[in-house]
This record gives sequence, structure tokens and C-alpha cells, in this order.
Amino acid sequence: MKCSHCNSENIKKNGHTHYGKQNYFCHMCNRQFVENGQNWFVNEADKLLINKLLLERISLAGICRVCNISEKWLLSYLKELYNNLPDDLNADLFLPNIEAYLADRMDEEISRLEGVKKIQLHYKTIFRRQQKIRM
Repeated sequence: MKCSHCNSENIKKNGHTHYGKQNYFCHMCNRQFVENGQNWFVNEADKLLINKLLLERISLAGICRVCNISEKWLLSYLKELYNNLPDDLNADLFLPNIEAYLADRMDEEISRLEGVKKIQLHYKTIFRRQQKIRM
């Protein structure tokens, strides 16, 4: 008999399930399994599909339906992915020079307002010409 996950022969009997089937324990991968039980492992191709679906921001329930997995497994997989992330997420932890930033934004806003003022002035002159023509 071999482990259904890692194919190791280093196993021992580990009691019975509540259905009365013999339960086994693998010393190599520390997993429990039942002989001739269903294979519940999610393969790498399905994990890649799940990663793509997560990037598309599809609901967790939708991912479970599409990939035929349980929500409990998906939540544990998300937890594993989260724990494998680096602590800093490659983010810059320094603050920019706020005065220089605000000065740049102020210059942009002044330029925008000058453009709006020119447009308003143009419309006013057009409106005045139309009023003179009607008289």
C-alpha cells in the first residue's frame, strides 16, 4: 500500500473513519488517507486556473463552482498565498517632499484654470456678437 499523495510506503494504520473504513497515516507527508478513497488533491493546472480567476476578481463562490472545489479549501489556499507574500510588498516606505508635490499640483491647477478662463472669455465674446447681430 502507498500514500495517495506522495506514493510513500512509510505508512501506518490510523484508526477508522466514521463510515468504518480503515484510515492510514503517511509518515513522509503527514497526511491521512483512506485506501481506495477519492482523490481530493487539487493539481497544479487547477491552481494556475484558480490564480487567474482570482486576478479577474471573480467571486469565491464562482471559483468554487467552476473548479469544483470547496470554499474551505479555497480559503486555506488564499491564506497560504497571503502568507507567502513578502512583508514589504516591494513598496517604497518614504514620504515624498510634500511642498514640492503641492507646488507641482498648484502649477497644474493654475494652468487648467487659465485655460478655462480663456474658454469662458471666448464664449462671452461670441455671445456679445450674437446679441449685436440680433439688434
